[in-house]
Amino acid sequence: MNSKSKQPLVVGVALTLVLAALTGCENQTPPPAATPATTATVAPTPAATQTGLKGVVPVELTIDERRAATVAAPACILGRVNATRFQGQPVVVDKKAVMHLEGWVADVTHRVVPATAQVRMKSADGKHIWGVEVQTGKKRLDVAKDLGDLTVFANVGYSSDVDASALPAGGYSLYMVFPGPDGLLLCDNGRQIQLQD
Repeated sequence: MNSKSKQPLVVGVALTLVLAALTGCENQTPPPAATPATTATVAPTPAATQTGLKGVVPVELTIDERRAATVAAPACILGRVNATRFQGQPVVVDKKAVMHLEGWVADVTHRVVPATAQVRMKSADGKHIWGVEVQTGKKRLDVAKDLGDLTVFANVGYSSDVDASALPAGGYSLYMVFPGPDGLLLCDNGRQIQLQD
């Protein structure tokens, strides 16, 4: 083999080594799965950080975010917090532990499941609102059946771990906001929690 025929081989090996090195430096978390065309997305929110509690940290909304126009959404459920069903009374939550939220969300008018939604936590005095992004995709065949047995609603469920340790102790109203074809939708089931130290 002469030196000219060895040159492409050397270049090829060098490129392979560079690509392997770059791949090793990348985040090993796989990219999120592509969403179907019928799925809406939420506008980006400030990056959530992780703490020692291993939950998503709520981000306080700006004045503009709080004042954004919304349309009432007919269907969503914030069903449980820490495996406790909401039953008309505030659920007491220890702010030093992870708060686990479960529920489902859908735009039944347009037959769309948003890829993400935001659970908002409004302080009892109404002066502060924090948001936590949740991702749908959890199978909820019971909900799909209740919503007309439509397969588009099969994966409307969500669950999320939240680190609310930095929030002040006290009462909070929880509701959901998500995008729809006609604007930002708001769904409020009258859920309340009492964060305690």
